[in-house]
Amino acid sequence: MIADHATIGLSEAKRGLFPAGGSSVRMPRQVPYARAMEILLTAEPISALDALQIGFVNYVVPKEDVIPKALEIAAKIASNGPVAVQQIRKSVKENLNIPVVVEAMTNETRHADVVFAHPDAKEGPVAFAQKRKPVWASSKL
Repeated sequence: MIADHATIGLSEAKRGLFPAGGSSVRMPRQVPYARAMEILLTAEPISALDALQIGFVNYVVPKEDVIPKALEIAAKIASNGPVAVQQIRKSVKENLNIPVVVEAMTNETRHADVVFAHPDAKEGPVAFAQKRKPVWASSKL
């Protein structure tokens, strides 16, 4: 998420530096290759709207709405099953770098098994059927 007036970029090349910290690795995985190379090599900032259009950010909001929007998204994530959220996040991060789909899916299954073995996997569907909010066992820890 970014405020509508903001610009973002990686200006390291302009200063004779290398965009370390994963920028040269992550940028081409997050946005189209040609745009990633342009951002990295020209070292010119892009507008919030451009960042949205290439999928680098999910939302562009007025400056005063940045924190409320972030809190809204955080609340939605926090209301989900904590173990499921943790395992989904781990799976995505681990499998992003596994080029063979079959291997990635095998790895994904490890994370799914953790979730399905947890009591929250029973509570979620029961709460849905009963039209109530779930009471996550993992949130009691």
